[in-house]
Amino acid sequence: MKQKGLYLGYEVNFRDREETEPFYLPTSDLLTHCVILGMTGSGKTVLGKIILEETALKGIPSIAIDLKGDVSSLALVSSETLEEYSESWVGTGNLEVNLEKARFSVEKHLENLSKYGISKETVNYFSESVNAVVFTPRSLKGIPLAISPLRNPPKDVHSLWNNEPETVLNMVDMLARSFLSQIYSNDSPAKYFAEERFLATLIQYAWLNNVSLEGEKGLIKIIEMVQEPPIERIGVMKLDKYISRRKRETLAARINSLLIGAQQLWHVGEKLNINYLLNKYSQQGKTPLLIINLSEVIYFEDRAYVLSRVAYEIYRWMREKGGSNKPRLIFYVDEIGGGGGKTAFFPPHPYNPPSKPPLLLLVRQGRSFGMCCVLATQNPGDIDYRGLGNCGTWIIGKLTTEKDREKIIQGLSEAEFPLREKVKFKEAIVNLRPGEFIVKTRKGKIKLLRERWLITPHRTLSPTQIEKLNKELKLSLETGKAFAKRQIIEITNYVDNSLPLNKNLKSLISPNYLKNSSVLQVSSITISFHPYYLLRYNCFSQEKVGGAIITLESNGLIVVDAVKGEITDLKVMKGEKPRIGLKGKEKICRTSTAKPKTLSMEEMEGLGLKIDRFKPLKPRIKENEAKKIAVNELSKGLITKVQYMVGRKTRFKQVMPWKKDIEVMDAQLIRMPYINVILTYNDKTYERKINGFTGETIHDNAQNCKICIENPSHIICEDCGLTACIEHSRKCHVCGRNICSNCSITRGIIFKKTYCKLHA
Repeated sequence: MKQKGLYLGYEVNFRDREETEPFYLPTSDLLTHCVILGMTGSGKTVLGKIILEETALKGIPSIAIDLKGDVSSLALVSSETLEEYSESWVGTGNLEVNLEKARFSVEKHLENLSKYGISKETVNYFSESVNAVVFTPRSLKGIPLAISPLRNPPKDVHSLWNNEPETVLNMVDMLARSFLSQIYSNDSPAKYFAEERFLATLIQYAWLNNVSLEGEKGLIKIIEMVQEPPIERIGVMKLDKYISRRKRETLAARINSLLIGAQQLWHVGEKLNINYLLNKYSQQGKTPLLIINLSEVIYFEDRAYVLSRVAYEIYRWMREKGGSNKPRLIFYVDEIGGGGGKTAFFPPHPYNPPSKPPLLLLVRQGRSFGMCCVLATQNPGDIDYRGLGNCGTWIIGKLTTEKDREKIIQGLSEAEFPLREKVKFKEAIVNLRPGEFIVKTRKGKIKLLRERWLITPHRTLSPTQIEKLNKELKLSLETGKAFAKRQIIEITNYVDNSLPLNKNLKSLISPNYLKNSSVLQVSSITISFHPYYLLRYNCFSQEKVGGAIITLESNGLIVVDAVKGEITDLKVMKGEKPRIGLKGKEKICRTSTAKPKTLSMEEMEGLGLKIDRFKPLKPRIKENEAKKIAVNELSKGLITKVQYMVGRKTRFKQVMPWKKDIEVMDAQLIRMPYINVILTYNDKTYERKINGFTGETIHDNAQNCKICIENPSHIICEDCGLTACIEHSRKCHVCGRNICSNCSITRGIIFKKTYCKLHA
């Protein structure tokens, strides 16, 4: 029988709380968007997942933002054999011990589903027709998602500029605001307003002049444009009057920080392109359910950045697709209220995080393009109800405080809401139970809903479970078969927070500067992971010297060795001079243009590399200790010599910042992979130590000639095994082997010829 809409559960009688008939939400009602409100434990996340399940069964793709990890469990399949899924149901452990518990859990789950008229055939159909994928931005646990801070223009940008310039300007403004919120995360937007307008002007120039801004190359290009702007005026003002060179250099340095250390992980993984992702994960006619898991993204600024970029990409996608009067895509945000106040993703005035403008655009314009928003929150007092006035369906769960209930009634007054139904709503909202919701429909009717049981198991997935789940999904995509029926192939993982290994690892292990390096044999390979704390600092200190105020201002990145407990030059990156020096040495991270790729153990074996052991080192100092070390070193390293006059005499004074004026934040523990390779030939042993991330050689005792010591090596002697420079290199006239001058024998008076010991 064809269903009327989305089956959410049963409608309940207001008087006796008895279930009357199945509750169907018309699919077309999603076009005017849906808001779900309720306290923790009210069942709002379950109801949001029910909507995602129902829309997926109807063939409507979805994109879900998962902040806690419980939406990601939609990717679990609950209908396969108990043996294969015992770990998913009852946790890890011995299969035989857990089998009975697993059988009971599955049977109980299917029994609860049957109460709501959902059979095992429906569960099987869901697992076979829906492709749920979990993405993890800035993390390699799931399927990595590369989120480029800048974007190339729409294909029809010139036509849009001529016919709808306001559309182009809105897109540019959203992109600039989202971008700067990431690099000015601790400042209010008012402080970098000039930088925002300047960057928006550069993006507009790049779009209209076919300059690519995508990916890491795009960041390098925008840095060049910031330092050497292709424009002379902003509005009617000259460039230097509007924004000084010093501010432009500071902006370039901050943008450059996105190419350093762990920030590079934003560029690793699948490209954030809605059309590409929907097509890729809809193999064999399956409905894609794309879940973006942000449980590993800690800071609100980073989460708001991801949400704004995803919403922006959806806005681009829907405009390219054109108008539609049927639901074409569901965009679900599990916790739009965030942490409340200024850390909400859709807060009321005066807060305006980068996530709010693109969400507002989707709510206001999505209906015409078939784009449906489903927004949920447990903080009803921290969202902008005026902005959500266009939402047609409101679903309200259990609320504990009178203040929250009054706030919702106030918010509903922004939507069409008959007075008679409002009275009915006030009476019913007080006595709600977990799993029960008051539904204000698109037509203004008030109904009481009791949500059904989920098809998929409801649980919060840990990073380890997400990692395991996505390995199965990758197998599914490669084979085209249901991943639940496939055996899990364990691929060795690297240590947590480790930077990825360079894709050119095999060529780096061998000393290619030697002409005949192929004669060397690899004796052993050891990968060690050295922990470092990557810290961002900001210093602003003032001191009165000779009647003048001296200001010391600096910001950037600093690296603390987590084992030795000292400032270090990590040398992760190449290409940029450090901003400051500490104790006369370069101690600041440099920027990178490389795109490293993680190699699995299988890929290493495919290259002929056998890793003998992994050696992760534990940090000996804690994060707070690292911050103290950084502050102490910065207070010494930022000393400035000041010249001033006392009468007619010139005096000098060294000014150093107060420690209280140095702020160290955003401590990130990273582990740098170092590869130790032992090479042997003819009883001679050579050791090479390589930075596994950048490919830089740190130590190599085969680099210098063993005869003269000074010159670089050119060959390895195939008689004695010593390295020799060009001056001390010889070649046997008979066999053509490379030998050193100590092992060569010269014969002849007029026509001299060189021989090895074997053919002398």
